[in-house]
Amino acid sequence: MNVCRSKAYKWLKIYRTDGQRHSVNLISSLTNQGKVRFMLYEDNFNSAAFIKFLEQLTHDIERKIFMILDNLWVHHSRTVQEWFLEHQ
Repeated sequence: MNVCRSKAYKWLKIYRTDGQRHSVNLISSLTNQGKVRFMLYEDNFNSAAFIKFLEQLTHDIERKIFMILDNLWVHHSRTVQEWFLEHQ
C-alpha cells in the first residue's frame, strides 16, 4: 500500500491487489452548509472505528454538533456512550 504524500490528498491510499476482491468502507457526515466529511476504513465497523470518525469530525470544531444516527448497535455501545459523555 502506498500513501499519497500530498497535503491536499493526505487521506488517499493506493492499493496494489492480486486480483482478488477487496472492499473499502465509508462513513460520512453532512453539515447544514453542505460540507461533507468522510472516512474510509477496511475492517468491520465497530466502536473503535466510529470513535475514530468522531475524533476526526470534532478535532477542529468548537461549536455544538447535532448528530442524527440510525439504530446501529455501535451507536449504543458502552465505549461510544462514554466518549459522548466525555465530549459534551
